[in-house]
Amino acid sequence: GKFGFVSSHSANAFGLFAYLGLMLKPKFRILITVLFFWACLQAYSRIYLGVHYPADVIGGAIIGVVVAFIISKAVQWVYTKFKISYV
Repeated sequence: GKFGFVSSHSANAFGLFAYLGLMLKPKFRILITVLFFWACLQAYSRIYLGVHYPADVIGGAIIGVVVAFIISKAVQWVYTKFKISYV
């Protein structure tokens, strides 16, 4: 249909924010702050345009952050296991 439960735009925006936040935390604090406000603006735009309810946006944000956390831990595990240097 036209509407879905979770907002994919919000999930992608918050997933990008969370992943980069977890991987680049010590060095790029300003970038992380800018990405957070960008993700919030993206989520708000979905509600403002009337294509999602607030619960859809919150659900998308939660899914994005959880998936980003799982992927970042998997990447860190692979880098540790194979002794690859990152950031």
